[in-house]
Amino acid sequence: MKACLNKQSYLRNGYLHLKGFLDSSEIKQVLPLLITHHSNWCDDNRIFYEDKAINSYNLTGFDYLTEKEKDRLFSFICQEKVTAMVQELLGYEAYFLGTQLFFDPYDEKQNNYWHRDIQYGELSLQDQKSILGAYNPLHFRFAMRDERGIELVPGSHTRWDTPEEMKVRLEQEGHLSHEPLKTGQVIELKRGDLLIFSAFMIHRGLYGDDRLSLDLLYSDWSPDVSNFLQNNCLPKKANLTKFEAPDMLINSYSLQEQK
Repeated sequence: MKACLNKQSYLRNGYLHLKGFLDSSEIKQVLPLLITHHSNWCDDNRIFYEDKAINSYNLTGFDYLTEKEKDRLFSFICQEKVTAMVQELLGYEAYFLGTQLFFDPYDEKQNNYWHRDIQYGELSLQDQKSILGAYNPLHFRFAMRDERGIELVPGSHTRWDTPEEMKVRLEQEGHLSHEPLKTGQVIELKRGDLLIFSAFMIHRGLYGDDRLSLDLLYSDWSPDVSNFLQNNCLPKKANLTKFEAPDMLINSYSLQEQK
């Protein structure tokens, strides 16, 4: 069943909150895979996990899941109702770029932080500012448990920071990146909710309540979108026919050939 999607609301605000998008059976399909990945990842990255980690990535690329388990995860990723929303927001040439799994930090007192995903590359502030709105990298965040959710700044996916936002996000003039922002809006997530949001917007995760959220990453075309495709995140090409709606994966093979 196709979900009701308000594209105009997304274009205006940079996010959509679809409550109860997943039912219990769909959660039971994928949650054991996420728990297995997380347990194996923590064993292999114990120092990093206990130091500061809040997420892992590329669940379908690393060896923390078996090939059969990865195929089960791809079955979830390739649901027609998910692919249809990606296509409605980004067009039919949208690309699947990989996955992330978000969890609580080991240290319960660890602070979260306001950020835009683009600040972690090598782009200057001027270049970061210039590409806002040029293309549309998206997070599809599926909450597997009730959680505090995420705080974001509506509309910031297409505009640059206010002076207050800049000072906090980049910790200028004595400010810290976990300080509250007047423009922030909390989106609390319940088990089964889906939050679609722009990776360009100012946002921060809210820790606590043993969160476990799966993010699927997508983008429309940009000159360097192939740089964001996670290594070995795609299934074997011969396996694509196993999945309900592999459109985004097929598109991503063309990116893989460019790398």
